[in-house]
Amino acid sequence: MKETKRFFNKNNRLNKGYAKTFSVNEPDNNFYRKKFEHILPPIDLISEYESIYPGTLQELIHMAQKEQAHKHAIDLKNLKIQERVAKLTRICLLTFGICLVVSIFFKAF
Repeated sequence: MKETKRFFNKNNRLNKGYAKTFSVNEPDNNFYRKKFEHILPPIDLISEYESIYPGTLQELIHMAQKEQAHKHAIDLKNLKIQERVAKLTRICLLTFGICLVVSIFFKAF
């Protein structure tokens, strides 16, 4: 029977200095809050801003929409660049292949 050794009692990880890694099986109750907390400030803070400067919420929403439109434009531009690079790669490979076949053909005869 094979003997197994435990280096750190219950925790058998050798990287003791690192924080606990996130497991997919463990539920994260604050997942959605953490995911979206950087987009908008908390509701109570928005209501305070709204009382000081009316129209703050509409302005925040407008800024978020502009940011999203900008992100979509950048993504579309990147996709067009990737398509162009793929097309040029295919053309270069086809040209290289034709040159290779022609050079082999002339070398054989």
